[in-house]
Amino acid sequence: MNKKHGDIHYYLTQILTGHGCFLEYLHRFQLADSPFCPSCSNTVESAEHVGFYCRRFSEERAMLAKAFEHPPSHARFVQDMCSTITKWDAAKTFAATVVTRLNRIDWERKAQKRQQQLLLQQQQRPQQ
Repeated sequence: MNKKHGDIHYYLTQILTGHGCFLEYLHRFQLADSPFCPSCSNTVESAEHVGFYCRRFSEERAMLAKAFEHPPSHARFVQDMCSTITKWDAAKTFAATVVTRLNRIDWERKAQKRQQQLLLQQQQRPQQ
């Protein structure tokens, strides 16, 4: 990348690579029951979907659009964020906000699954 500012961080890397708490990625490793977005019917929850289309993140995307001075797009994202330090910082903030929410959702999903497994185990124990 030919840029003069900014460092790549954990959250930005996840958005750029698609390796993170995106259901498409988690499902590939059998860490999620489905690859589909819970908010957008029949749409795989990929990094691209989350970053540029998913209605759950429309407020965050609107803030990024304001900084980019146009709606963010998958095709121009890297070019836009590398153009100025302000846009770089906006992209980092966007990525951190989105990935943090997805991580929290994933943690809650795992906690709910553990709770369901415990209940099932308790139901299967013989009564004394």
